[in-house]
Amino acid sequence: MDLPDVKGVGSREGSAEVAFHDGVTLSMRPMLKRGEPVGVEGALFRRGDDVVAEMVVEEGEGWAFRESGLSAEAAGSYVAAATEAERTLYKAYRSGKIPRDEWIGRFRDFWKVSIKSRKLLAALKGGEGK
Repeated sequence: MDLPDVKGVGSREGSAEVAFHDGVTLSMRPMLKRGEPVGVEGALFRRGDDVVAEMVVEEGEGWAFRESGLSAEAAGSYVAAATEAERTLYKAYRSGKIPRDEWIGRFRDFWKVSIKSRKLLAALKGGEGK
């Protein structure tokens, strides 16, 4: 399956944000412990101002997927693309292609959350709502 094309990444109010060329935006909210991301507690998928899907952790229940126009399989492809963008950025930073100041200023907060999205991706790839 082809992954959606990433237009840009960043962070906003502690969440990792990924914009895609097709108009979808993915926002991953971190689960925090002592102020540091330890996981992802939810993901919001928007097309413009419209929420097209949401994935949240329900206490004791696992993940819950709420669809409003975007299937779990499609949502999984967006999270997979975000994960690939995170890996690519980190490799570029570690190889010296992204200077440290730029990494800290533009990408580190995004990376700190997006690297924790593996459980979210696994749940979506399994097609599981929980």
